Amino acid sequence: MSAPEERTLEDKRVVETFLKDRTEESFAPLFAVFCVRIRRFFLLHGLATHIAEDLSQEVFLKVYRKANELRDADRFCAWMYAIARNVLISHWRQQKTRIVETELAPLHSGVAGVVVSETDGIPKLRLVEWLEELEAGERDLVILRFVDGLSYEELAVALNAPVGTIKWRISEVRRKLASIINPSGSFSPQQRASQKLS
Repeated sequence: MSAPEERTLEDKRVVETFLKDRTEESFAPLFAVFCVRIRRFFLLHGLATHIAEDLSQEVFLKVYRKANELRDADRFCAWMYAIARNVLISHWRQQKTRIVETELAPLHSGVAGVVVSETDGIPKLRLVEWLEELEAGERDLVILRFVDGLSYEELAVALNAPVGTIKWRISEVRRKLASIINPSGSFSPQQRASQKLS
């Protein structure tokens, strides 16, 4: 058995135990297994680390409180990501209503030369740059399918759409990403060979 298959079986056991018991003792392993994935989901949507951590905690609080709504362990990941997506949408809505114009005091000349913003100081990952080019719904598809590995069926549940629509949307977002990654549209022989393998 390969390592990913073992991880999937262990994940399923953790989920089944939690859904059966719904205790703090069975919740701790569930949190340990899935927290990193949910946090990554928020980070890949461009949120700051502290916000991603706060929203991850909110997701797991809802998972803990609403566990009685889910009976099938096979649908857990899709259900959890649907909660995460809803938390993200709520966060964005709250941020829109909190935007207020303020006037900032100018920095002293000595301080202005020393201050470097976080985005200037830390180079961005290429994946994050490519994801920023996509619309929010497209970004969700890429993250959930290719980063977190959800199946088409799980995506259909998480995004509340038919499987056929999910497959079509993934096909379209692949084309869009290909044009973002390689705007000229021409691939080297090595890139064509790697595409055939995947």
